[in-house]
Amino acid sequence: MLLQLPTELIQLVFQYSTTTAFLQAAFSCRTLYAIASNCREILLHHLYQTPGLNEDLLPADSKQLFRVLQKRASQQLYGAQFTASCTCFHFGSLVLDVKASSLAPSEHQTFALVYKGHEDIQLFRTENGQLQLKACLKPQRLQPGVVEVLRTAFDADDGLYVLQRFTSTAEESPDSEHPFIKQAFNTYTRGQVYLIRYSLQSRQDPVRVCTFPDHAEYEPLALAAAHRDTFAISWQHSRESEEYEVVLYNSQSASSAHSLSSAIASK
Repeated sequence: MLLQLPTELIQLVFQYSTTTAFLQAAFSCRTLYAIASNCREILLHHLYQTPGLNEDLLPADSKQLFRVLQKRASQQLYGAQFTASCTCFHFGSLVLDVKASSLAPSEHQTFALVYKGHEDIQLFRTENGQLQLKACLKPQRLQPGVVEVLRTAFDADDGLYVLQRFTSTAEESPDSEHPFIKQAFNTYTRGQVYLIRYSLQSRQDPVRVCTFPDHAEYEPLALAAAHRDTFAISWQHSRESEEYEVVLYNSQSASSAHSLSSAIASK
């Protein structure tokens, strides 16, 4: 039915389609492929909707733009539910926290799973179509409290960054009615966000811990890691929801950092 429409209307349909549907239609027949791969405006539209750098797109011709779009769509697993050979894994009554879990670079075939309501982080590796539990990362605490895993991210140096919130369960002191003490206590009981980097190469490597007192009034939205010394966090203000910050850190610029002994339990 789509082929019965004029080319201009087909291009309009492509423009308002999702990127996944656009690519599926493009590879359904030669006519649609020719229309899809030669319409520069539509290709730019879908590229701007797909995660990736757009700096060098304008000088490229339509064929180059189409190849870039294919590559990006493949990296984002667009349409994988239709083309990939899928294996379903079940974790019983456990509920996966998708936002807190993460995948390592594809060549490592390793991922970190976080379950809702659980403090531990499970490290799995896929081998021959099976999940193999490799390690369990357990939080360390110096006083009673609850740890909530917010985000995880693998870096390029075989390390795992974990963004967590620690909420103390310590009781208030008798002097907590004093305004300054009460304010400090209330701030502390809301939870402290901190970052931990685990080295997955050796259990003997120290665990690096960073805190962010400058962002005590912010909530972390996203975490990304480049190397063992470089990571970025997207922050949103707790009260001013329209106030955002994306901060790039390294081991020297982090607000506060120190090391702990390793807390990796191998399986």
